[in-house]
Amino acid sequence: MGQTALNAELLATPLQMLGNVQFDPSSPPKVKCPFCRQVTTVEREEVRKGTELWRNLCCILSAPFCFCSYVYCWDYVDFFCADCHSKVACQESERTGSGLVVYGPGGQTQRYHWSTTA
Repeated sequence: MGQTALNAELLATPLQMLGNVQFDPSSPPKVKCPFCRQVTTVEREEVRKGTELWRNLCCILSAPFCFCSYVYCWDYVDFFCADCHSKVACQESERTGSGLVVYGPGGQTQRYHWSTTA
């Protein structure tokens, strides 16, 4: 491994830290992809599920149940390798207290929970 490759690997953001990184689309963080083993940038995709279903349900039922659209919708952020386009991590909603899931080859996953203590 050359000096340049070693420096790039040392400067890469650890996958388990992706949830803590301020994501700037003009300069996305660099990570070492566990699938293609390249140091590359990540692509970020925000996903929101459940919102329309609960909003429609609230409109049908009545106004007191409209809190459902906030409590029971979940959102998460997927991170993909910019080179091989494999999903390398998923930051789950802070509302559910789930945290970050990091993916690896062969179906390996590691879950990092949000810290609620100082």
